[in-house]
Amino acid sequence: MGPVLNDFFLYRLLDDGTFDASFAGGGQVYTDVSGSYDRAYAMALAPSGAIVLAGSGTGGLTTTAFARYLNDISTSVPEEAVLSSLNIYPVPATDHVIVEFEQEGNECLRSALAAVMGNV
Repeated sequence: MGPVLNDFFLYRLLDDGTFDASFAGGGQVYTDVSGSYDRAYAMALAPSGAIVLAGSGTGGLTTTAFARYLNDISTSVPEEAVLSSLNIYPVPATDHVIVEFEQEGNECLRSALAAVMGNV
């Protein structure tokens, strides 16, 4: 089945901007998490290297939804700091977002937030 509007959509690109055909059989994957209106709002890399999308799905009720994808490329993400808690709200964000965290130790923490459209 082809893509359906408002499903989770994930793609992986090569350095030249073309789809990476070795990922998900063509460089892109659609995931219908609720059978209706789905939106991915956040993406993260798990310690295993898996890609995790988080968002919401509407299948009669609006629910929190997660999808996990296997990733065969090493991410080389250094573990520089350990957060004992992290809260980001409101979800979905409108004109502002609040980030609350607790960090173990006194190491420097660097972070960046980006909108779904890539704006910082």
